[in-house]
Amino acid sequence: DWSSDVCSSDLGAAAGFARIAVEDDGPGVSEEAAGKLFVPFYSTKDTGTGLGLALVAKIALLHGGAVTVERSPELSGARFVLTLPVAA
Repeated sequence: DWSSDVCSSDLGAAAGFARIAVEDDGPGVSEEAAGKLFVPFYSTKDTGTGLGLALVAKIALLHGGAVTVERSPELSGARFVLTLPVAA
């Protein structure tokens, strides 16, 4: 667990899943963009390929997990949460 004035992270576990959350105090993600961020080739950046978050989402799904985006409750920016099952 580490944090600064602009970014924080946490690790947690619940009901057989490990959770990694990373958040910042930037402008956040609009509702429109949030619905598209994990779609291949969608990017909010002029030079982005739109593959990074799509690959993260696909890899998480293949391992029985998920990745989500929401507004950070603490820093008011974006918060990405990666959830993966804990091996038994």
